[in-house]
Amino acid sequence: MKNYKIVLAVFACWFVSASSNILAQEGTDFMVSGSYTDSEGFQVHESYILPLTEPEDIAFARSLLSSSPPVGDWVIAAEIEVCNDGSNRNHNVVGAPAWSWCVSKFLGFEDMRATDPVPAPSNMDNPSKIDEDPVAWITANGNVIAFTRFRLSMELVKDTNSGLINVSARGFAGIGENTLVAGLIVPEGSIRTLLLKGVGPSLTDKNIENALGDPKISLYGSDGWLLAANDNWKEGQSQIPFSMVPSFLEPSDDLEAALIVTLTEGLYTIHLSSSDGASSGIALVEVFDLGVL
Repeated sequence: MKNYKIVLAVFACWFVSASSNILAQEGTDFMVSGSYTDSEGFQVHESYILPLTEPEDIAFARSLLSSSPPVGDWVIAAEIEVCNDGSNRNHNVVGAPAWSWCVSKFLGFEDMRATDPVPAPSNMDNPSKIDEDPVAWITANGNVIAFTRFRLSMELVKDTNSGLINVSARGFAGIGENTLVAGLIVPEGSIRTLLLKGVGPSLTDKNIENALGDPKISLYGSDGWLLAANDNWKEGQSQIPFSMVPSFLEPSDDLEAALIVTLTEGLYTIHLSSSDGASSGIALVEVFDLGVL
């Protein structure tokens, strides 16, 4: 009986220890963002996911994000591997497409401002270059990255299955003071790919009198800067992103406005106005979270 108790005690200690290790390995994901100029002279913005598991690394990453300036000249060194499980994504592109590689081991933050910095690789490539052929890139360059133009940009909140699917606001819309305005908040640590719609002409099919005939939708950041705008949803923007939108959510009238945007945490304002600058009428602003549909 005594030996039996010893076995149980050993098993209990192992279970607690194993559980603690599992919990410790869950870690926190951070987004690393940067930009570069492509061969045609265009500025390209990309990001990748940096998973951190050690408490001291997580604490240091958070201190970098909260400092002023936010990240300084700290370069992130990490080992990578071929990875097709969708864990690594480019959140700087609409729809946050998955990369075919991911970080397998964090190596450290290297302070490039130090008088005698710890030697670290300095790759002049970028995430999309690796994504072209991860096996070939790793064979040619090794499995360590340290992009000098990429910095920590935010801490990511673990995704959940719960979330806002749709909000809407109906009202009178015209121009100037008659612009229909709706507020939008993306929670801290979150990234949302949203469909914004400005509905007007199709409201007549729902027996709404005096519907706005040609709406225009505009998205502003908290600083008042215009981030995106659209008049007729099939014009003035690439139609490729709309392939990710369920057909039943597409505007039913070509004169209605729509935008697909990927937003990080912050406060935003949606303006719905008259496209021609003269007419007015009843209109509807709708916001759909494409990530939870």
